Amino acid sequence: MRIIEDRWMVVVMQDAISSYSRRLMLRAAPVVLTSMLLVSGCTSGDPATEGRAAASAAPSAKPLPPLPRAVASAGAMPVVTGGFGREPQVRIPKSAPSDKLVVRAVTAGNGPLIRKGDVVAADYTATVWKSGRKLMSSYGEGGEPQVFVAGDGTLLRALDANIVGQKVGSRVLAILPPGRAFGLDRLQSLGLTDKDSVAFVLDLKQATSPTTAVVGKQMPVPDGLPQVRANNSTEVKIAVPAGPPPKGLVSRVLVQGSGPQVKRGQRVVLRYAGATWKENQGKNTAKLFASAWPGEQPFAIRLGTGESIKGWDQALVGQRAGTRLLLVIPPALGYGPTGHGPVPRNATLVYAVDILLTL
Repeated sequence: MRIIEDRWMVVVMQDAISSYSRRLMLRAAPVVLTSMLLVSGCTSGDPATEGRAAASAAPSAKPLPPLPRAVASAGAMPVVTGGFGREPQVRIPKSAPSDKLVVRAVTAGNGPLIRKGDVVAADYTATVWKSGRKLMSSYGEGGEPQVFVAGDGTLLRALDANIVGQKVGSRVLAILPPGRAFGLDRLQSLGLTDKDSVAFVLDLKQATSPTTAVVGKQMPVPDGLPQVRANNSTEVKIAVPAGPPPKGLVSRVLVQGSGPQVKRGQRVVLRYAGATWKENQGKNTAKLFASAWPGEQPFAIRLGTGESIKGWDQALVGQRAGTRLLLVIPPALGYGPTGHGPVPRNATLVYAVDILLTL
C-alpha cells in the first residue's frame, strides 16, 4: 500500500487489525516475525508474531454511539463510474452530504450472498466528501484487497455490517458520517473533522463461509507417511506413523483443486491443522498444536516472501485453490533449533492444509 493508505489502515482500521489479528493469534500458525501486511494473517500467543500484534495495537478510543440504520439514498449522491475490479472514478456533488449512513449497490453481482461470518476480500477506495481528496485505494501498483469478516464489527462497523446481504461481484457505495460511523478521535489524526463524510466504494471480489473446506475424495498416502482424516464441515485428524520422520520436505496432494494457481508473493486464505511428529509418533489421533479448521476463522497469509516458514513457502506456491495437501516439514524448514511457542526445538511438523482462496 502507499503511505497514505498505510496511515489510514493504522489509524482508522485499528479495531480490525488488533481484534481480528488477536483472534487469529490464538492459534499457533507457521508464521515468522515480519512487518504487518494485512488485517488477518497472524496468530496470537505466538512469540514470532507478537511484534506484529504490538504494532497493530490501537490507542484507547471513545465508545462509538449506536450505528445509524443504513438507507439506500439520501440527498445528492456521488456518481461512480468504471468497471468492477478497476479503480472507480468518484464524482462528489457540490452540495453538502446528508447525515445519513448510505449503503447501496452501484452494480449488483451474480455471486453468492455474503452472510454474517463470511471471510470477504474486497478492493476499496475512499474519498473525502468536502474536499474530494482520496484517502486510500487498494487499486494500482502495490495495492491489494482488504480481507475481513462480514458483520463482526472489526473492519469499519458501518461497512462490514452492511456488506452482509450483498452479492459477491457487487460494487457497493457507502457514505459514512464520521461522528457516528468512525469515531472522531481516529479521524482527527487524518485531518478530518466531525463535518467530514467519507464515500467508500468497495468491489466485493470473493467470499468464503466459516464452514468452507476443500471437498473431494482424498488420494491414498503411502505407508510411512501421516494420514489425514478430514470431516469437511467440522474437524480434521492426523495419524502419525510409528517410524522415524522423513529427512526432507514432503508435499502430497490429497485433493487436487482446479482454482487459480498460487503465485509467489500472493496472499491466500487457508485452513490448516498442525502436529509435531515426535510427540505424536505412533498415535492414531495426534494432538494438534495449531488448527484453523471449520468452526474457526480461516487464515490469510502471504506466501513465498518469508512471512511463513520455509516449508510452507516451498510447498504451497504453485498449488491451486481447492487443493488439500499433506505436508511433512523438517526442522530446517520449520522452526529449527529454537522451536516456536508450543512447537519444541528441532521438531518435524505435520500439516493438513486446505487452500481456499487466492487473493
